[in-house]
Amino acid sequence: MSEQPEAPKLEPTFHVFASEWVERRRHEVDARTVEYWQWALSSHLLAHFAELRPSQINVAAIDGYKLEKLRERERLEALQRERPKERVERGLSNGSINKTLKVLAIVLDDAIEAGHIETNVARGKRRRLKESKPRRTWLELEEVRAILDAAGTHRALLATMILAGLRVGELTALRWSAVDLANARLNVAESKTDAGRST
Repeated sequence: MSEQPEAPKLEPTFHVFASEWVERRRHEVDARTVEYWQWALSSHLLAHFAELRPSQINVAAIDGYKLEKLRERERLEALQRERPKERVERGLSNGSINKTLKVLAIVLDDAIEAGHIETNVARGKRRRLKESKPRRTWLELEEVRAILDAAGTHRALLATMILAGLRVGELTALRWSAVDLANARLNVAESKTDAGRST
């Protein structure tokens, strides 16, 4: 008896596929990452791609999404200029649009594994918008003094953060064992980046 060929899988819509993807992956990441995925999908990507199947998401569809987001931002900025005293929703920056596209790319990576598509058209720099470099800001000495004077019971916490240049996560991960008062040293063992792990 010969084996029956496997029936081709029906390709779901992007909405169904992405929803199932979030459910499959939610236990692999922390709650904030799941919230981030849901923000990108529910607030942005699904409005444009929901009814398309992964194989229908092509370069033109992605470029159309970017154009739609840019026009939405322009419309909201014009509305803000017309009504300066009202609180108006802000459009996405180029960086935030790119973040939603990264989520789209991650979902489409799974669509490749599922056999729905052969290549991921959401990957690569050509699909991204140009981002402006963030302006670096720092506090002047008198600003540091003003913050520390106003800090009250949080003075030591803020002084450590400001003067050691720590991120919030690095600061909250500190333990007394990381403090070496005799040698005026602080050992930062837990950090978002390898460069952040320092003494």
